[in-house]
Amino acid sequence: MTAFHTAPRATPAPVYQTNSRRLLALQSREDVKFHYLDSSVAVRIMLGHSVSAARWFDRTTGKADDRLVSSRILRTEITRVLRRESLPVSDRDHILDYVDTIPLDHVVLQEAEAIIPHVRTRDAIHLASALRP
Repeated sequence: MTAFHTAPRATPAPVYQTNSRRLLALQSREDVKFHYLDSSVAVRIMLGHSVSAARWFDRTTGKADDRLVSSRILRTEITRVLRRESLPVSDRDHILDYVDTIPLDHVVLQEAEAIIPHVRTRDAIHLASALRP
């Protein structure tokens, strides 16, 4: 267990994959709250750069009616940071075990391309993923 896990946890999300049927079933429940986890926040939590973000992560993952979701690109971004910092790639599991991932597919990429305001490509992909029903 890492230092940022201070609250009791709900059952972890499926690792590295989205269970689309499960997400659809959760989305139909009114009591489930979805929170989008951006890569910059995940990295700050993992590297211990934000106590407040780590507390939010612990509170959110500790509730059965709150779900963290992110684009599949989150795994790649976290992995790149861990490699750059010469840290074990397996450290990503401390975050990813609790995140349902949205597949990075043709539809998400087309939606990212359609975003009119200027945002970086990676941010557009996260935005398109977050807006996905």
